Amino acid sequence: MHPDDYENAKDAAGPVLLPATDRKNLPKAVSADGKKLLFRSVQGKQGTAFVTDLTPGAQPQQVTADEAATLLGYVDVPLEWR
Repeated sequence: MHPDDYENAKDAAGPVLLPATDRKNLPKAVSADGKKLLFRSVQGKQGTAFVTDLTPGAQPQQVTADEAATLLGYVDVPLEWR
C-alpha cells in the first residue's frame, strides 16, 4: 500500500496491525517469511523505526536506523501490496 493511501484504505482484509496513535505510522516492509513488519512512526519532522509481529495486539519494538536497514535480513521483501 502506498503511504498516501494508508488513511484512505476501505478494503482492509483484517484487523489493523499498526498502533493507533497521534503519530502517522507508515508501513515500510514485510519480512520474507511474512511474520514481521517494519514501519516508520512520524510525528512532525521526527521519524522513528519500529518492528512488530504481524499479529493483532503485538507490541512494536523501537529499532535504530542501522537495525532497520538489516532487521529483515538480506532478502527481497515486498514494499507495496494491494
